[in-house]
Amino acid sequence: MTTNDQPLRVGVIGVGFGATVHVPGFLSEGWDVPVVWGRRTEVAREKATALGVPEVAEDWHDIVARDDLDAVAVTTPPAAHYEMVMAALRAGKHVLCEKPFALDAMEARAMRDLARERNLTAMVAHEFRFAPQRAQIKDLLDDGRIGTPELVSAELLMGRPRPDTPPPMTWAADRTQGGGLLGALGSHYVDGLRHWFGDVAEVSGRLTTRNPARIDDDGNPHEADTDDTFAITLLFESGVIASMTASSQVSPNLGARITIAGSEGVLVATQRGPNPEPDGVVLAGAAGARALEELPVDPRYVPIEDDRDQRLAAFRLLVREFERGIREGTSPAPNFEDATACQEVLDAVRAASDSGQTMRLIERGNGHTRPQQRDAVSRFDKFTGRAREALTQADVETRRRGGAIGTAYLLLALARPNDGPTARALKSLGITTEAIEAQLEAAPSSPETADPPVGLTEESKRAIEFGVAESRELGSGEIDSAHLLVGVARAEGEGARILANLGADLPTVRTAVRHALQP
Repeated sequence: MTTNDQPLRVGVIGVGFGATVHVPGFLSEGWDVPVVWGRRTEVAREKATALGVPEVAEDWHDIVARDDLDAVAVTTPPAAHYEMVMAALRAGKHVLCEKPFALDAMEARAMRDLARERNLTAMVAHEFRFAPQRAQIKDLLDDGRIGTPELVSAELLMGRPRPDTPPPMTWAADRTQGGGLLGALGSHYVDGLRHWFGDVAEVSGRLTTRNPARIDDDGNPHEADTDDTFAITLLFESGVIASMTASSQVSPNLGARITIAGSEGVLVATQRGPNPEPDGVVLAGAAGARALEELPVDPRYVPIEDDRDQRLAAFRLLVREFERGIREGTSPAPNFEDATACQEVLDAVRAASDSGQTMRLIERGNGHTRPQQRDAVSRFDKFTGRAREALTQADVETRRRGGAIGTAYLLLALARPNDGPTARALKSLGITTEAIEAQLEAAPSSPETADPPVGLTEESKRAIEFGVAESRELGSGEIDSAHLLVGVARAEGEGARILANLGADLPTVRTAVRHALQP
């Protein structure tokens, strides 16, 4: 770890966007970047050499475990964020995580809570808050340039002619891996709107896939299940109504336009591509004006010029805030609190699209919100008989042995029935009740605790929430014990450790469960 008079040191996990923006940004701001990791080691070595990074880790865990780093930047696809961020925080590292932040709000809350608990600087890479155009809009709104904001219209229409051959099937086309336009670009807009107008009260909208055709590496056809087009409406607690229409399937490319109408005028921002440009300007018109005028850009909005990539200047300003947070012991915005609030809105959009209903968000103790209809953990009637029986048996087992209901006992209870999808999934994984019991006997003292030491441990609560999320992802009407099995594998507790010892990690368990749930 460095002292206040030394450059900070960061390890970068992921060499896609990480090599394009993160590493150059950190280096330009005076940080040391001694090591990177990429999924394909040879590619990572090529990029590290080009960037002047001396080391390439064989495993991302090696970066997290190093004691000569102050921070870790996580720039992988979103499905890996939770595991990597949690490991980095547990290792005492400050974290800058790419967006979309998580697969769902339950992952987001867990990352946020651990960062709070460890008192570490934790930020999310919504760097466009620092783009000149958007930073100027924030100040104009705060200064009352258009009176009371009332209505926002945002439009992002981009794309290219559809090729004769479908594009490859990648994680971006897989909803379970965090793909989709809503997360990729919609998250930036949600964060920007929250930055300008505060928290969201209601959400409605529709996500669609206009061009699902994909092919795998062998040329076999597949279909994307992620959104490439969406239309959403957000009602903010302040009363502002914001609508956004976006698509990656429009050709010719029309870029983006944001219009903000207030009681005393209008602000307009346009951009040619998916991201705000460093030279973007703001147009303004007072109520009654016949035309909009281009506002001058104060130099304070453009403290950096960096023509290597149009995202780099804004990212470098974000890095400056990250460094300030580390040195002062704070988490400047956009931080994990903001990331979680944004993720909750994204979850609400998906729920609204799936259900066709408006999703009202309820206040949480930390001032953030979550979709009311998605808070299914306390809705015991949503669980199938198998799931209720498993929870009951876990309680019985725990009372017999003493303590709180941990994920290890929940796993044991899930494994005991000899029929149903959970039994089929475990059988396909080669996992028996006897094997789980043997693991329990080998480690009888679970580190999972509850305060007071009764009821569910925090890990078990997360496992149940993750089970609810799995049920929702599959479009199930109820939460089955098989969904809870995925939750146990996803929550970081003794149950997940036992599954891992028996050769079943989260992707393996999820695949087995989804096969077992098929009719």
